[in-house]
Amino acid sequence: MSRLDTLAVIATLLALLQGCTPHCRGDLCERPASSASALVIWWPPQMRSETGPNAERSDHQIVPLER
Repeated sequence: MSRLDTLAVIATLLALLQGCTPHCRGDLCERPASSASALVIWWPPQMRSETGPNAERSDHQIVPLER
């Protein structure tokens, strides 16, 4: 392969991978995250409390922070 062909293949791969982000995969983009005004606590399965109308188990809790 010539140097020009190699550069073209690398440029094509980089262009294809530009749409991928390391921070956002699957459901992770929809999950709440902590911020300056609120802390998100993620509970392990054995510590989750049953809440909601159908006794759903909440896997996280959002705690507002006072300034």
